[in-house]
Amino acid sequence: ASFMMKGVIDFLMSDTKEATILRDNFIFKIVPMLNPDGVVEGSHRFSLAGVDLNRVWLTPSPTQHPTIYHTKQMMKVIQEAGHEIFSYIDLHCHFRQKNIFMYGCDDLLTPITLPPHLHHNPSSSRGSAPRGSTPAPSSSS
Repeated sequence: ASFMMKGVIDFLMSDTKEATILRDNFIFKIVPMLNPDGVVEGSHRFSLAGVDLNRVWLTPSPTQHPTIYHTKQMMKVIQEAGHEIFSYIDLHCHFRQKNIFMYGCDDLLTPITLPPHLHHNPSSSRGSAPRGSTPAPSSSS
């Protein structure tokens, strides 16, 4: 996941047309690691206390799960200031999966469509994202 995050940061900081469009249209908040204490001990998503931080997202404790709690507080402040959070992405490895995959939430209330200049790349052989497609928020913006 650290290598993927480095790639994301390198891309967002690049001079490519796509990166420029993204920076012009979105604010990125990047939290490099939500479980640094657990990673030091070789865990992928558990804290040093042995807590699976992916399972406490709904009701984190400020003392037992401070990184999750304060990340959510940051998101709350952003929303209270009148800004929409477009996506939250959690990059990490998985002990049974290989390559790249995505888990998403299935409780989305409103589908989100990318702005036209982001969901269509005429020079790409892959075409464009379907209209009305919904990005699947995973459990780092």
